[in-house]
Amino acid sequence: MIVVFPSYIFIYEYTFLVKNYITGGIALITVNVANAFQRDGHSVTFVCFNPPEKNVLELLDERIRFYTLGRFSCSSHNVRKLRSILIEHCIEVAVNHWGLPFIPLLTLRKAARGLNIKIASSYYNNPEKNNRIVPLNNKLKQTKGIARLPIMLKHYAARIITGLSMHYNYVFSDRYVLMSDSFTPLMKKFAYISDTSKIVGIPSPLTRHYSDYTYNFNEKNKEVIYVGRLENTQKRVDLSLDVWVLCQRKFPDWKFTIVGDGPDRKKLEEKVANENIVGVTFEGKQDPTPYYKRSSVLLLTSEYEGFAAVLTECMSFGVVPVAYGSYISVYDIITTGKDGFILPYNKTGLDVAAMAQVLIKTISDKEKLEKMARTAMESCKKFSIDKVYPMWRDMIVNLK
Repeated sequence: MIVVFPSYIFIYEYTFLVKNYITGGIALITVNVANAFQRDGHSVTFVCFNPPEKNVLELLDERIRFYTLGRFSCSSHNVRKLRSILIEHCIEVAVNHWGLPFIPLLTLRKAARGLNIKIASSYYNNPEKNNRIVPLNNKLKQTKGIARLPIMLKHYAARIITGLSMHYNYVFSDRYVLMSDSFTPLMKKFAYISDTSKIVGIPSPLTRHYSDYTYNFNEKNKEVIYVGRLENTQKRVDLSLDVWVLCQRKFPDWKFTIVGDGPDRKKLEEKVANENIVGVTFEGKQDPTPYYKRSSVLLLTSEYEGFAAVLTECMSFGVVPVAYGSYISVYDIITTGKDGFILPYNKTGLDVAAMAQVLIKTISDKEKLEKMARTAMESCKKFSIDKVYPMWRDMIVNLK
């Protein structure tokens, strides 16, 4: 039996991320993996600190049991309730789907004391970057002189605290899942660990159903899309707009559609209005499937990601991805020139003009675009749940 802790309830402090992760890619990954275990004959239990949104619950296999604890804390109430769940359902393996803050794992360890339960933790992002550290990095780049000192101290403290928290999760877990084996050296350094034998690289499974989709190039619009959270620290949608401006000048008949919501939506809308950026539409939070079906290219300029499931999602619908190589796992997904394009990472920051040239190159050759789209649909199949689930199953079996 397996207890699955959905990822979104383990984000703390960044309140807006709690809401976005409930309906975001990580929650969909968790749901798909849990459903696969249930279909394979395992008995699955979800345990959350905070209640999920209704639409997430509707995606779960109806046989999966669901429980909610109290607020996000290692309180005696949460420990007692979780322990009763573990005992009642004879849980054998617990999967902690947010392997960074220590609270979930600490709560689980206290609840499982004296019980023979194996623990796997997972982390769905770049181990060395998060929304606590990256903003401080950005401030350091923008600040000069003695004013840098307090920022440097905050950055140092955040780095140490986050690294130690991840170290705790690694040490007290029997397995630690990252989105790619290529993240292992980063994890080793960031989390102060010497032995990486417990790390397992498992990619994100495709989170959208596309089996009934039939690709037709003639039904594709001259449309570039962005799908995801609207915020400028990690996703950097503001830079996507800058890239679009340069591309739109060359291809005025194309449009840029932004699907999603988030804390920086108002700023982004103001940027479009104030800079008179044309061809841009904000759609808000929507099911992205209709947009995948009609659009031709997806643009992603994130500062960091764990896997970016949106890339494999769009590829499964014949949408060619154009991404920034700011995270290693993107090279597991895209083969430049064959099923998409990657702008190589630049330590000085994203080169907007260079990214625009990549985007222009992608949409300028109609025949090449169609060929890449068809290749993308084939190459992304290696991330289907049928391919990814056995990796999770084998890991669990080897724990028992």
